[in-house]
Amino acid sequence: MPILDKDEDQVLRLIEEGQLRWAWNVALSKDRGAMELRVLPQAVGDFMAGRPCKIEFQEVAATLAHGETETITAKEIDAALNVSRLHVYDLIGAGHLKASGWRRGPGGSARVSLASFLRFLRQRCWPFPVTDQD
Repeated sequence: MPILDKDEDQVLRLIEEGQLRWAWNVALSKDRGAMELRVLPQAVGDFMAGRPCKIEFQEVAATLAHGETETITAKEIDAALNVSRLHVYDLIGAGHLKASGWRRGPGGSARVSLASFLRFLRQRCWPFPVTDQD
């Protein structure tokens, strides 16, 4: 909101109208009342430059997943979604992301199935989930 110099209602309207593309509800609950929206930085840049965001989901997925093929670390997810690591672990605990290979200690991070991360992005895309046709 501060980057765009808009209030919450204005940003929500931009997202709903499709002027600001690629937003996700990263809240633990999918309920509208519990929304925690994050917007792809490239989409914000395109909006600020006055051009439509033409990035498709496959490009978004490749950008957020950093080219990973089977798993992605909780650390990479927290950076991609601009959330805390604890929030990523809460998403795992709530069953929204599937993790394996938990490594504790310095430099440790849960390994999350890339398929579950991409499913999360598709389901939580706001205001509409991404379908296979997108």
